[in-house]
Amino acid sequence: MADLTGINILIVEDEEMLLELMIEEFQAAGAFVLASTTGSEALEKFKQNHFHALITDIHIPDGNGNWLVEEVCKMTENPPAIFLCSGVEFSYETEDCPHICAVFRKPIKISEILREVKRFFS
Repeated sequence: MADLTGINILIVEDEEMLLELMIEEFQAAGAFVLASTTGSEALEKFKQNHFHALITDIHIPDGNGNWLVEEVCKMTENPPAIFLCSGVEFSYETEDCPHICAVFRKPIKISEILREVKRFFS
């Protein structure tokens, strides 16, 4: 398991079951995790907290992952961002967003995302 002690992560996902699983796995790896189900809620959490990384679904209520990452990058030093997507949007949306460090297609393997986040901070 990746050791993410001292790493603060914001996870934005509107699928509740997936969100809960990701929270559990990242907390078990030592990360401090906050979660949001909408873009506006995520942006507020970013304004109020310091995060080392952002994991977001591309399609989120009241926004999209590209918009969220662009807004976050205006407020902070471009934290590593990971997109979660369901398929076809991978080819056209992420090409226009240079702040994305990795993209995972659903269904995802949380262990692979953990490894990628650990790689950012090793």
